[in-house]
Amino acid sequence: MKVLIKKIINGLGYDLVSRSTDLESISKKKAEGFPEWLKNSQEAGMDVNDYINSIMGTPMETLEKIFTPYLIGMKAPVVVEIGTGTGRWSREIAGFLKRSESWKLYLVDHSPWIIAFLKQYFKNESNIIPMLNDGMNLPAIEKESVDIVFSTGTFIEFTLQQIYSFCRDFSKVVKKSGYVIFNYIDPDSSDGWQHMKNESFNIDSCFIYHTSSTIDKVLEDCGFKPVSKEIIGKSTYAVFRKL
Repeated sequence: MKVLIKKIINGLGYDLVSRSTDLESISKKKAEGFPEWLKNSQEAGMDVNDYINSIMGTPMETLEKIFTPYLIGMKAPVVVEIGTGTGRWSREIAGFLKRSESWKLYLVDHSPWIIAFLKQYFKNESNIIPMLNDGMNLPAIEKESVDIVFSTGTFIEFTLQQIYSFCRDFSKVVKKSGYVIFNYIDPDSSDGWQHMKNESFNIDSCFIYHTSSTIDKVLEDCGFKPVSKEIIGKSTYAVFRKL
C-alpha cells in the first residue's frame, strides 16, 4: 500500500523526503510538532505537506484571499515568510511567485531543525532561501528589498513585544508601498473570544490574544497603515502597507 501511495505522489510531481542522518542529529526543541508530522507522513508513504493538507486542508483558498491580490503588478517579487514549518504554505507561495520572471522567497524560522529540513526539501529551488532567526528579529536581509512579508499561524503565539520587535525590522526591509500580512487572534471578535474561552481550560495553551486596535497601533508606530482585515476561522488576517 505504501509503495502504491508513493507512486501516486511521485506521479503528481512531488518527491518524498527521507530523514537524513544530519536531520536526525539536529535538535527538535523549537520545531514544535513538525518532526512528528514528518514521521507520520513517512509511515503513510506521503510527502509531509500533502499529509498535513489531508488533515488540515489546503492553504490555497486563504492565500487567494489575503496574499495573491497583492502580487498584482509585481514584476520581480521578493517575499519573506515567517514561521514556515515544513513549507506547506511556502510551496504554494512559490508556485504563485514562479509566474514572474524573477522572484525570491526567504523562509524564516527559529528552529534549526526546520531550517535544515527546508534546505533539503527545497534543495532544487535556488530562489527559495531558508534562514534561521532568533524568534524576535529578522535575519540579515537587504534594506528595502522586500515586497511582502507574510506569516500565518505564528503571530497568534507572539507577545506584543515580539510583534513590535519584528515590525521594527519590517520597517527596515520592506520597500515603500510594500506589504505586511499576518494573522492574530482578536478577542473582540466572536470567534476569537470563544477560542480564548475554550483555551482557558488548557494549561499548555500557546495562544496569545491582541485586539485589532492594538495591532494597528504597533504597525502604525512602525510606519505602516492598515489596508484590510478579514476574519477566517478564529483568526483575523490583517494587511498593512508601508507609507
